[in-house]
Amino acid sequence: MRTAPAPISQHKLARLTAWLRLWLIWFAGVFAQMWGKGEGAHARAFDEPARYVAQLVALHAFARLKLKPRCAHRHGRLKYASLRAVAGSALRRAMRGRSGAARLFAIFAVLREIDAHVARLLRRLRNGLTRMRVILPRAEAAPTPCAPAPPCIAFADTS
Repeated sequence: MRTAPAPISQHKLARLTAWLRLWLIWFAGVFAQMWGKGEGAHARAFDEPARYVAQLVALHAFARLKLKPRCAHRHGRLKYASLRAVAGSALRRAMRGRSGAARLFAIFAVLREIDAHVARLLRRLRNGLTRMRVILPRAEAAPTPCAPAPPCIAFADTS
């Protein structure tokens, strides 16, 4: 039985991890300069770095995962789960913080302890996602037009 190739090589994964760490250090430097001037950061400013870290955790998990060969679903095709559903609430909760600085430090902590989060995600993927996914129906051919059905003759009810 042939197995699928790994989705990403270890070399590329190491390069992505190093790039993300450098980018987060730059990001923290920009916000440290803003906080030094007394300016605040918008709460949504840290959504993008958190999403990048969640994607990196998912990539680490998928690189360690043994891929099964693709098979057809008998009812149609499954709608793929979103990254938010795959990562789970534990990872999102780990990247929260009460303030901007606390959230940035929480994102750094997740990146520092990436192996623990990858192990948790692998256990979660091995058990399967617990939420039901939408099964999209197969595309079927449009019904062919045909002649109208002959009128039915109904007899009077004599009972």
